[in-house]
Amino acid sequence: MSIIICIYMMFNYDIIINYGEADFSSNRLIGLGRIVLCLIQLSMSIVYAYYWLRFKIWEKPEKHTI
Repeated sequence: MSIIICIYMMFNYDIIINYGEADFSSNRLIGLGRIVLCLIQLSMSIVYAYYWLRFKIWEKPEKHTI
């Protein structure tokens, strides 16, 4: 999703770089599109964090004997 946002910004934003600072300018509709894409990315991160905590991915699995 981050790659899609970067490509979207490259094609739809005027980028002005001045002494190590970057300014992004666009009209309101394009800016709204960026916000929507960022919110989608945020929701995907929250879902990933939920499942990461729910299933305790960081722990080693326990062996079950039958």
